[in-house]
Amino acid sequence: MKKAVWMRLGVTVMLSEREITEIEKGGPVGKGLIQDLFNIGKFSLDGETYIPSRPGSDREWPVKDDVEYSY
Repeated sequence: MKKAVWMRLGVTVMLSEREITEIEKGGPVGKGLIQDLFNIGKFSLDGETYIPSRPGSDREWPVKDDVEYSY
């Protein structure tokens, strides 16, 4: 059975000036740009990735200790 694990990924993406302007605005267009980049795999892992400890549930795996990776 698959369960969810929450994590924060350190990534780099290449953006045009227009894209960065839209993302900086914090609106739906910028949100869509980030989602599109994720969906098509246009990013590279190259920062700190972090999975915080948290109790499990019916839908989430328990994480006993914080997990950190650096790419």
